[in-house]
Amino acid sequence: MSILIRQALIMDPYSEVYGERKDVLILRGRIEEMADSLKSIKGRKVIEGDDLRLSPGWIDLKAHFCDPGEEFKEDLDTGLRASTRGGFTGVVSSSSTYPPVDNKGSLKYLKERSKGHKTRLYPSACISKGRQGESLAELTDLSRSGAILMSDAPDSIRDSGLMLKALLYAKNSGTRISNVPTDGEVSPHGVMNEG
Repeated sequence: MSILIRQALIMDPYSEVYGERKDVLILRGRIEEMADSLKSIKGRKVIEGDDLRLSPGWIDLKAHFCDPGEEFKEDLDTGLRASTRGGFTGVVSSSSTYPPVDNKGSLKYLKERSKGHKTRLYPSACISKGRQGESLAELTDLSRSGAILMSDAPDSIRDSGLMLKALLYAKNSGTRISNVPTDGEVSPHGVMNEG
């Protein structure tokens, strides 16, 4: 299929034509040509409108699909389809499901269920087993199984020794760690001012 996008503002800061308006020809899902003006050919889909913008694919860094465990709220299929409709080419799935994504089996499930979708799933996994903050999950196995990020969000790792171990694992494996910067002892109910 070929698509011609008319006079889109190019929003890719790495492009030589960043900030310029161009006609863009897409063939078989790839940009074939960009120019000030391109001819329309019969049978080619043309997209035009006021103030069109063209950018690299967007990635949602915190998609919470409730799958596995609470699929009645939203599952991978509905979540990924909604992400595609919203213009996202990728999503990082939250590990805060019930059960939490803290083992290779959970990752395998996510990867299998997300196959065939236009939006790519980048799974995250828990730092701690069961997202309990008491002992480390198998971070090396999780990383090798496809987790691109380790996080216990929305909870914070309160044990600094546990966090140090997680960071040491991450340093050796190239894994990314994300922690919620909250101290539950200081702000147990999320209030801003005492009284």
